[in-house]
Amino acid sequence: MRRILTLVVALVALAGCSERSTGTPTPVPSSSTSAPPSRPKNIDLAGKQRCLLTKADWTGFLIEKDGEMKERDKDPKGMECFYSNNVGYFGYLFNTTDGVKYWTDTPGSEKVNSVAPVQGYPAYERSTSPDKNRCDIIVDVSDGQALDVYASIDARSESKLSPKCETARKLAEIAITALSR
Repeated sequence: MRRILTLVVALVALAGCSERSTGTPTPVPSSSTSAPPSRPKNIDLAGKQRCLLTKADWTGFLIEKDGEMKERDKDPKGMECFYSNNVGYFGYLFNTTDGVKYWTDTPGSEKVNSVAPVQGYPAYERSTSPDKNRCDIIVDVSDGQALDVYASIDARSESKLSPKCETARKLAEIAITALSR
């Protein structure tokens, strides 16, 4: 008798699970996807000084002369400050037209990966480039504006500096500090 009662209870429970319901299924938010962090404040890059390294910063990157300002004529467009030495080259590109959407939403742009924020600002890493020695850290500083910080270290000189993405991140930290003043 006990077995029959258990079987009846099990069948009733299964019948409840197979009941059809009407309506529209509602997706359950996934905890594995998260939005990038919000910015501590907006930084407007328009009109800002682009050569952000001080002479005191130069020694950490083996730089011996001022950066050169130039207009970048390919996408993403903007003004950049370019430093070079016998170890590699480094720079800051101020993208004031597309922001991080150039990297995250533009079909055909190179792949970027979300990385730890730079001083609270959402950041992305572009570690693949036509220049295999180059890494970019792209920092979301304002709607439609991004700071692209890059470092390319000559393969024969890698022992003289931190790895390329670590170097680019250090340069990004310096930039955000300078731009936040």
